[in-house]
Amino acid sequence: SAVSDADLTVDLGGGMDRESRTDGLPRVALMPVGRELLTGRVLDSNSQFLASNLFERGLLVQRVCSVDDEIGAIAREIRRCKADGVAAIITCGGLGPTPDDMTLKAVANGLGRPCLRDDEALEHVERRYRELHEAGRLLVPGMNPDREKMAWLPLGSRILPNSVGTAPGVDIAWGRTRVFCLPGVPAEMKAMAESWVFPQLDVLSNGVIRRLTLTLGVLDESSLAAVIRRLVPVHPLVHMKPSPKRFGTRRVMLVHLESEGDEEDVEARIDACAKDLQEAVDRGIVDR
Repeated sequence: SAVSDADLTVDLGGGMDRESRTDGLPRVALMPVGRELLTGRVLDSNSQFLASNLFERGLLVQRVCSVDDEIGAIAREIRRCKADGVAAIITCGGLGPTPDDMTLKAVANGLGRPCLRDDEALEHVERRYRELHEAGRLLVPGMNPDREKMAWLPLGSRILPNSVGTAPGVDIAWGRTRVFCLPGVPAEMKAMAESWVFPQLDVLSNGVIRRLTLTLGVLDESSLAAVIRRLVPVHPLVHMKPSPKRFGTRRVMLVHLESEGDEEDVEARIDACAKDLQEAVDRGIVDR
């Protein structure tokens, strides 16, 4: 499909369209890629790292969807995220030189763009292999077709330097949505996210997300259900999530209270909800 000038627009100042927000604070979709995640061979620590850091920045993860190393599956999920109106899509994995690494080709497919060899990306890959060879971490320097594969990017991509590995990441403006493709190796992903992705996404949020965790002397999670059900309409903008730790007389019951929006309003909402919940426990309404 044709690519419009608007789709190829990249704000070199690092800003993003604030209309990318959906219902309040902006939403982000995470897409870890790889058969190893779907078979359970590898634990998806990347999504946990990204979600927790985005939460701290006032950005909510709307969905995490692991997909196979398959062009159609990745492309379909990219288009689904766009249709949901998320402000940013972050993929992890599938940027390397082996045949199963096909994320960038699939993303290009999902965006309806060609995948082209990028001179800056090629120079980056060549330099990183040279540096690793000079550091004694690589036996064979130079390029081959498989290494060159990592320099083929969707049209309109801006490369994200990889200071740990070899494959560059990419940053793509897709209308009002930003697509970031990061490596799957956690050390590479974290370095790239911290140096590039998080600073770019920081400009999106003009609100906050806060979490307050209460420790309650409650033995049974089910005994909290009626109280929480009663408090939901009283505190509709506070999400209440019990987190029991163990059964028995030494049971620890945590309740996480979360809210989003203007900082002053958020703090007041959470404090009021915490007060009501604690009072219900203190008055013996909850079976302890």
